[in-house]
Amino acid sequence: MTSAPFLAVHCLKQLADENAVSFPRASEVISNDFYVNDFISGGETVEEAVQLSLEVSSILDSACFKLGKWTSNSIDFLKSIEVSDIH
Repeated sequence: MTSAPFLAVHCLKQLADENAVSFPRASEVISNDFYVNDFISGGETVEEAVQLSLEVSSILDSACFKLGKWTSNSIDFLKSIEVSDIH
């Protein structure tokens, strides 16, 4: 199979597998919390969500993928995101 959606999902799964030891939680959400090209996740606390966003971004940045258009119901979380990346 060579369709673009298949390849995109495969790349995300591969990145998650490659980083499972270093970033176990981030790898898990990369594998499970994407719907097509939308990342939908969260945390029990703002601090947990911020840490998760940093780890997921780090993994994806390593393959030149950039998460953007962040949104949240937490103003404190949004303060941790670059203004240009907020939806």
